[in-house]
Order: sequence, then structure tokens, then C-alpha cells
Amino acid sequence: MTNNLKEIKAILERIAEGQHTDADLENFRYLMSVNSIDAVINLINDVVGENFVGKIEVNYNHIQVGDAIYQQWDDEAIKAQDPIQIGGHIYQQWDDEAIKALVRAIKQFDWQFVASLTEGDFTQTTFQSTGIGAIDKIAKQMTDFSQQNVMSYGLKVAFSPNQNHEYFISGGDQVIKVWGKQKKTWRIDKEIQAPHFTDLWFTSVAISPDGQKFAACKNYQIKIWRFGETNPIHELDKTLLNNFFDLEGFDSVTFSPDGKLLAASDNQDIKLWDVETGKEIGKLSGHSDKVTCVAFNPKNRQVLASCSYDKTIKVWNVANRECLGTLTKHKDAIFTVIFSPDGKLLASGGRDNSIKLWNLGEGETDELRQHSEAVTCLVFSPDGKTLISGGNDGKILDWKLSDQEAQAFPQEHRRGVTSIAMSPDGKTLISSGRDQTIKVWRK
Repeated sequence: MTNNLKEIKAILERIAEGQHTDADLENFRYLMSVNSIDAVINLINDVVGENFVGKIEVNYNHIQVGDAIYQQWDDEAIKAQDPIQIGGHIYQQWDDEAIKALVRAIKQFDWQFVASLTEGDFTQTTFQSTGIGAIDKIAKQMTDFSQQNVMSYGLKVAFSPNQNHEYFISGGDQVIKVWGKQKKTWRIDKEIQAPHFTDLWFTSVAISPDGQKFAACKNYQIKIWRFGETNPIHELDKTLLNNFFDLEGFDSVTFSPDGKLLAASDNQDIKLWDVETGKEIGKLSGHSDKVTCVAFNPKNRQVLASCSYDKTIKVWNVANRECLGTLTKHKDAIFTVIFSPDGKLLASGGRDNSIKLWNLGEGETDELRQHSEAVTCLVFSPDGKTLISGGNDGKILDWKLSDQEAQAFPQEHRRGVTSIAMSPDGKTLISSGRDQTIKVWRK
């Protein structure tokens, strides 16, 4: 690396840490004009995060303009280049304002991609003709069934809430994996097999508030484990009659804030169990279609929210099984719902590609839109100032709730994002998707 590039990297590092000076910016502007733009792009990616440049839409890469090729950004190249776009603003050249905008963008970019934990990609399942009509017809039907009923599932993840016990779990095709931290990456500490002839994929996973138990559900069964053990302490099954008639089973599972209750969606209902005994203690009924997600208020174990294909969110008092209210501003099926850490805000997302923010105390609603497909998962930062969303478009967005502006993560999943979870200190985020990949992000 030349001395000039080393100096650029040092300035970028000071910018990222908020320790730069006016002299740094003046020097940076000069160095940008005398160095290869590709080399500068690589430095920004190294310091800030992979694909950062593309994600903030800075158009650096026009060193070749038309048929003319320029070796550096001299006056002639600057005159010929396309505009530089940073965020929503366009700059004609690297003047003071463009440099300041770049600095703001770098300082605001929080998340860096640090690891990809790939389970195996099922995205390429396609029908291959044998040339024999009858066989091809059956094979195509089997492939279509597989795509619709198996490949539609993705990995589910949950992060331990216990700051002194850093681990996360993932649920996929008939297996639960417990991941532990190892230096800068993660490794599988334990695999728990859960084979079944027809009930294959885990649809939801959750960890108790003390980090000592975790639960996972498939369509027809919920299991609760004690951390470190392979055999479940409880198996919460549907009855044989339920299994025969019930094509839509358990889809979401969550622990109460004190860890004593477990709630799960069961078709149009929500069921409640005592975690200690494994006994079913209640049922909440009122939705007119499949319930897709349930979430407890972290400040009140008696309050639970649920969302459904029926386009509504219901807020429940689990003690007396009473519906406290119904929220109705989504225009299509709702897939995810979550309370803010202080319990005052409820966020939801669904097939209408929107996120709704419900201020439960004041009855106000805000809407966030930037996903191009359905919003599938949400998580709040521990301080409640940020909301992270994942969607069927493969994108993960970081929303600053103070100004309701979103910043895209530097990498997308190849297929829809199915689950996201954050560490209790807010510095690590894990995402998983239908590409059977877990991505790890750090602030």
C-alpha cells in the first residue's frame, strides 16, 4: 500500500470513530484527486464494511467515461464523470459538501458483516425433464410441492438474553443447533436431532429470559429443553385428531418476561402453558384466520400481542383471557409483531410491505415503508431507539425511530429473510433466511 493510500485509510478510520479534524477532510479531498478510485473504494469497504459504497449509492466507478479513460480524478475526469449520489443528494464533484456527506454516511453506518454460517442452499431445486410424459408429470408435481411446502421455510434464530451466557440457537430441517462464540466467529456447540416423517421444519424458536431454557415448535409439536441437555423436558403435542384435520399448526412460540409461561400460535388461537409443569393452562380465541406471531410485553407478563392472516393485531390480558383491543390498519396478512423494550410501542409488519408503529398509550400509528416485498421479521435494539426489519426481498433495514429513516445492511440474503435476533448489548445481530444461511453482524 502506498503512503497516500495508508493516509487515506487512517483518515477513514478516524472518520468512522468520529475523531477526524477539518485538516483531515481537506487532506482527504486532495488525496481523492490523486489516487486510483478503485483503490479508495476498497479502502472504504475495508474500514466501513463490505459493499458499503454501493449501499449508500456513491457513484465512484466512472473512471472510464464514454470512450475516454482517466487514471485519476483530475479536472478533465471530474468534468466528464456522472453525478455522485450520497443518500438522497447529488453532487457534481468531490467538493466540500460531497466530502461532508460522505463523512456523515460513514459515521451513520452502524453494522458490519462479519460471518456467514451456511447450512446448505435449497434455492436451485428445479424440475428436470426425463422425456417420459407420465414420469415428468409426477416429478413436476413433486417438485412444485417441495418448493411450496418445504423450500418456503427458512432458518429461525433466537439470541440468549443473558449477557453472561452468549449463545444463539437456530432451528431448521429437523435439527436445533446451539451456537457458541469462538473468538471472532461462532461454532456449533450442540446439535439436537428432532426427526419426523412429515413434520419436518421448525417454524419458531425462543430462549427463556434467564437463558437456561429454550423452546422450538413445528406444525404439530412444541418442545422445551434445558440448556446443555439433549432430551426435552416437555413435549407439547397436538392430539391425533388435531393432526388429522389440522393443516396449519404451531407457527410462533415465545416465553413470558418472567419465564413462567409459554405462548404459541395454534391456527386461529393462542395457547398458553406452564413452563415448569408443561401443563396447558389456557387458550385465547378471537382471530378469524391463522395466527402468525405472538409476543409478550416485556414490562407486563399479563399482556400479549398476536397478529394474523386476518389483517389484525389483538392485544390480550392472558390472566383473564380477555382481548383488550384490536388494531386494524394493515391491508393484508400480518407476519410479525413485537413490543419495544419499554413496552410502550408495538411494531408489526406484513404482506402489504409496510411496518406499523403503534403507540399504545396515545393511540397513534406511524408507517414505515422501504421493503419491496412482505416484512417478515422485526427486532428492537435494547435501548428502543432502533428497529431492525427483514423482508421477503432479502433486505435487512436499520430504522432510526427518531427520524424514521432506514439504512440498508451491506449484504442481502439470496432469498427472503425469515428471522433476526439481537444480542442483549445490542452489538451483535444474526439474520437467517430461506437461503439456509445465517449471517452475523457487528456494530
